[in-house]
Amino acid sequence: MAQCSRVYVDSIGTEIILDTEVAITSATYLSIQVKKPDETTAEWVGTVFENTKVKYLLLAGDVDQTGEYALQVYVEMPVFIGRGCTEKMEVYENFD
Repeated sequence: MAQCSRVYVDSIGTEIILDTEVAITSATYLSIQVKKPDETTAEWVGTVFENTKVKYLLLAGDVDQTGEYALQVYVEMPVFIGRGCTEKMEVYENFD
């Protein structure tokens, strides 16, 4: 099967990985804050991956709209509570 780096509407199980570029292994809470194309917001609770990254597997309903999603890591650690830079992710219509 060919690999594709695109995210399609209604995808389930696709990995979303955002790199904070700093060690977050001491995080007590981390998530990806999401703004969907229609301006509604969501929170995807992630896990630490490779020391500096947040990984999340898409669930049903996470990407229910086509268009541009804004993604931002939110992390709580003993010495820091805050957000990372905003990343953009395009979600495509099936067969696009």
